[in-house]
Amino acid sequence: MPSSNSILSDIGWDSGFAIPIANAENKQFEDLVHNQEQELLQKKRELETLSYKATNAADNLKNVQQEIKHTQNLFSARKREHETENHMKMIAERERGRLVQEAKRLEKETAETKEKNNSHEVRCLWNYHSLVAPKNE
Repeated sequence: MPSSNSILSDIGWDSGFAIPIANAENKQFEDLVHNQEQELLQKKRELETLSYKATNAADNLKNVQQEIKHTQNLFSARKREHETENHMKMIAERERGRLVQEAKRLEKETAETKEKNNSHEVRCLWNYHSLVAPKNE
């Protein structure tokens, strides 16, 4: 069965025309229907607005979650970088300690070599003098 709106549109009756009302009871009913239609239209608009807001909130939540994940990854990278720097610092300190020990060892070895060299020079001079002195006499 066709609705009254489709019948009215078929005969060229648009929303600008009003259907004649037979009595006061029909007038009340017509006002009630009109008010309910207006309320339904308002509720649809509210639904669209809330739906739009919900979609925007969901998109915003998604973006915030991505940003949090990105920030956590950045924090993890910085933490690993800090750990690597600490590790490299420890290695450098060990290497420094080893080099200090090596320098001390080399200084000691140089001092011993100089002492041996001096001892050999003294012995050579003594031997030279002992060889030359008998010839001069």
